Amino acid sequence: MGKQKLRFSIDYGCCLWGNDGGISNNSLPISNSLTKELDDLLEEFDTSLDWNYPPDPSPWTKEQFIEFFDRAAMAYQKLQSELGSDYEIINNLENDKAMYMGDRVFAASNSSKINKINLIIDGEINTHNLRVFNISHTEDGEVRGFRLGLNIGGIEYINDRDFSPEGAVRDMQKQLPDNILIACCQTCKHGNYNPLGDYENEIYCLLSYIPREKADVVYIIATATRSCQPPVTGNELLHTSVATGHTSYFREVMSTDQSRLLVPVNELLYYCDNYDRINKNYYTYNDWLYYIKE
Repeated sequence: MGKQKLRFSIDYGCCLWGNDGGISNNSLPISNSLTKELDDLLEEFDTSLDWNYPPDPSPWTKEQFIEFFDRAAMAYQKLQSELGSDYEIINNLENDKAMYMGDRVFAASNSSKINKINLIIDGEINTHNLRVFNISHTEDGEVRGFRLGLNIGGIEYINDRDFSPEGAVRDMQKQLPDNILIACCQTCKHGNYNPLGDYENEIYCLLSYIPREKADVVYIIATATRSCQPPVTGNELLHTSVATGHTSYFREVMSTDQSRLLVPVNELLYYCDNYDRINKNYYTYNDWLYYIKE
């Protein structure tokens, strides 16, 4: 009989993972003292997340993260010793540390958040924690870029460099197995970018409309804001709007008038029950399919 393979990887509520998912600490042939030590580590790690509002930065300091993972590494050594040669235990702590900390993740930096991400796994929708770190902003306060980290069944998926918000989501999808699809505005057939110009991490939901080409999207967005009269062609509208500075006005109006369009979301990862995956048979002003090559 071959060795049983396990992965030692810290997540909220679990640190041991097999082929079928999380494994309870007390299900292994280890001492009661080590079982309690692992349970205590998980209970302590739960305090690294603001459960009242998970998107907020972690209440832990950088020093707390470092000290915690040092103790987790010692627990791993004990686990390896007690389980012996019948088990192969993969140490994933360095990847965990990179995901939860990044380069600048500690309470005072305000540079990391825990978001929620919706995934379609084998056809079923699931919600997972998503670490957003290395967050940078423009001088105007707009989000310029970040990295994403995702733990699924003890396996880490992390952007290897800073991306724009759109690029980070695309890179994450490319890393995931074929049976796991990101479900959000950026991957929805109703999620359109603004041809007149939009901000990073901003996308428009055209759920109430059926555009058939770029000019339709231009017309719909401009008409919905009631900022100008319907033009003769989409190109004329594009020229007029840019020349008169309507692009920024659109964003202001759209943020308050959601009766016509549900967004701009200002959050590419937003998900709702109207989600319908982007596809080649439905026009969307969105480059997801081009980059993902679906």
